Formats: sequence, C-alpha cells, structure tokens
Amino acid sequence: MRQIVSCSSYSVFGNFSLPFYFFSKTDSFLNYLITNNTFCFFQFKFQKTAMSKGIIQFCYRKIIDANSTKLWDKYVFDDTHQEFFMQAQYYNQAGILKTYREIIEQNPQAEKLQFLVSTAAVGYIQQLNGIVPEIVNAFGKLCLPFENFKFEIIQSHITDKQQHKIAIYFYSKPLLWIDTLDNQLLISSATEDLGELETDLIPLQPMLNIISLKSTSSSKLQLS
Repeated sequence: MRQIVSCSSYSVFGNFSLPFYFFSKTDSFLNYLITNNTFCFFQFKFQKTAMSKGIIQFCYRKIIDANSTKLWDKYVFDDTHQEFFMQAQYYNQAGILKTYREIIEQNPQAEKLQFLVSTAAVGYIQQLNGIVPEIVNAFGKLCLPFENFKFEIIQSHITDKQQHKIAIYFYSKPLLWIDTLDNQLLISSATEDLGELETDLIPLQPMLNIISLKSTSSSKLQLS
C-alpha cells in the first residue's frame, strides 16, 4: 500500500502548497488534482515504502504517406520516394517491375532497399534532436527522448508516388514507470533513486507501445 504524505504543486495561477492530504493510493491523490485543474508538475522523493512499476522502453511507429500534411513529413516523403526510385533500378534493371513488393518477390536481395532508402531520412531524423515527434506530455510539449530508430518501407511504386508509404520506429531511452493514471503513464527519465525526480504524464495512444519492461526493487514514493 502506498501512502502520500504531502505535496507542493505549481499551477498556472502561481505557486502554492496544498494542505496535508492522506490517501491510500497515489492514483486518488493525483486524480483529485487533475479534476480540480491544479496538476501541472510534480517532484517525487523516493522512500522505502512505495513501489514503481519498473523500467520501460517505448517504441513509437510514425507512418508517413501521401496524406501526411506536416512539413517535416512531406520532406521525408519526397526524399525517400526519390531515393527508392533511384535505388530500385539496380534490382529492376529490366524495368518491368513497378512496386516494392514485386521487386522483392523477384529478387530477395532487394530487401536491402530498406536500408538504402533510409539514408534519405537520416538527416531529417537528426533534426529532431533526439526527441520523438508527436508524443507530448500534459503541457502539450514534446518530451520523449529516443536513442535509435528503424526505417520500414510499407509499400512503394517507382512511378506512382501516391503509393509510397513508410514507417519510422522511434525507440525511447529507458524510463522509470511510476504509475498509471486513467490512460496516462507517469514516467521519469531518471532510472535510479536520486532523491528527487522530474516527471511527465504521457497518454496512451495508437502507435505508442511499451516494448520492454524491467522490474525494479521496491521503493515507496513521497510527493513533496
């Protein structure tokens, strides 16, 4: 059982300290603050009585196709299709095949196109400065750091650009999963007991998956 002793919070109306509330669960306390529009930022201090869920790693699958509207997406779409058009000629020298699937069915070596075409996206991914796009915290700010990525050609066509469709998988750094509040995960980038943690609330959503979980030793949380 997790006991919350006290909490200090910051709202858009200024700094204030809440009275000493006692709850049997962390969820009840945080849900109270969210309901009353006072929850913005918390710092957690580890003591030896609450338990975090574990160390997790996220993977976000971002799909880009002809319907993508963001400027970054359009640049990646255009350049990766151009790269596919050029690289596919090596595996389709007769010029008969048109789609990515047709090419790899006739020539299994064409699987290398995944890597070859990904080179056109690398520069754009570096522009993200190690932050996963589109995944935001309770403030609406990007907050999820990634360590590496994987590129996938879902489908493509040499001459019909509208059929080009790719996915980029962003793999996050290991994160401390503290708790789940409704459909949101309370996480911290600190994975060790540092006495005080900065945290983020990230909503569960399509294309965002927890791909690994490592248990941690028991440690209780006190909000302050």
